[in-house]
Amino acid sequence: MKEIIAKAIAGVAILALSAGTATAADTNVVIRDAGKNTPAQVDPAGKLDVGPAAPGQFFHTDYLGLQSSVGCAAIATAPGGKALNVRQVRINIYGDPAPGPNNNLAVYSDTACNQEVGDMNPPAIGPYTMTFDPGVTSQSGMSVRVTGSLSAEVFVDGFYILAGAAPASSNTIQMTRDRANAQR
Repeated sequence: MKEIIAKAIAGVAILALSAGTATAADTNVVIRDAGKNTPAQVDPAGKLDVGPAAPGQFFHTDYLGLQSSVGCAAIATAPGGKALNVRQVRINIYGDPAPGPNNNLAVYSDTACNQEVGDMNPPAIGPYTMTFDPGVTSQSGMSVRVTGSLSAEVFVDGFYILAGAAPASSNTIQMTRDRANAQR
């Protein structure tokens, strides 16, 4: 009799444990940001999106006094173990004595002016913005070159990402290739 009771208790315990396991497997798990308690999302491609970069990962650089005599100028460099994700390049043209096709400003996704990602022929003095969405990634940095008689200031805004997360080529950006891509 004791043996039958022991087997019955063991059977009930196994049944209870298996029911608990089935319930646990059906439980939803929510991943949240520790600081803001914001739930993470899954993007349409099935990748986990945990939100924007932490404020310490943002960067802003500038290059003042840019003219054609400068040649290729590095405007942002990636620190060790990091890569850049550049969202915006803001340009202030403060000298353009002869607007036209011979006055050009080009932006590159490397520090040697080899991989062009945007260019413009400004029609007049003033501020212009090149916006890259979702961003230009670079494992080395960004550079700029002006030709003709332009004088400019260039400001770069973006955030750092892990170097391994950046593709080897930055051709994944979305920006039109026409000369009218700079918006005033």
